[in-house]
Amino acid sequence: MELLKSLDDHGFSKEDLIQLKSIIDANNSDLFDVLEYVSFANSPMTREDRVSSAKSNIYNFVNDKQRDFIDFILRNYIKDGEDELELSKLSTALNLKYGSISGAEVNLGSIKEIKKVFIDFQKYLYLNQVA
Repeated sequence: MELLKSLDDHGFSKEDLIQLKSIIDANNSDLFDVLEYVSFANSPMTREDRVSSAKSNIYNFVNDKQRDFIDFILRNYIKDGEDELELSKLSTALNLKYGSISGAEVNLGSIKEIKKVFIDFQKYLYLNQVA
């Protein structure tokens, strides 16, 4: 979210970008797609389409328990937007999914490992898809 902070510092607030989502009829897309549309005239991709096109790449590097957790995160991302991918939301997601941080550790490994999986899978959401 460094990009959003930098844009805000230059007078482009997150609220402005959210308004732009509505203007270009991209309410089901994330802000990355809005920025890509503005910069390159690329049509915005919905969050659901983004997840669908990235799942196979994401699943290549995780085990079944991690996949289940990532699916939980991706469902929230599709429903609620890119804020669900912020690191600050990780502990809330773990508590919702597993009831506690220790319950998450039993299923997913150490907090360090969980954090790495949470961060690493996201790069696949934003890789350009080769036709």
